[in-house]
Amino acid sequence: MTKGCITDCLRNGKDYKKTAETYEVTYQQVYQWVKKYENGGEEALKDKRGRKKEEAELCKRKIIPTF
Repeated sequence: MTKGCITDCLRNGKDYKKTAETYEVTYQQVYQWVKKYENGGEEALKDKRGRKKEEAELCKRKIIPTF
């Protein structure tokens, strides 16, 4: 949805209000997505919050003893 929203907004001369209404998001959200896209492309739109797990952490299994 984000990429389509950005594409439509740019095609419509950055009409943030119309795009926000079409995609049922806020004006501010559309504005932020477009700015991020213009400054860093699709990579800038990725969510970078939180700590990324190392490969080893993803493969660990917890062994729970059964009594």
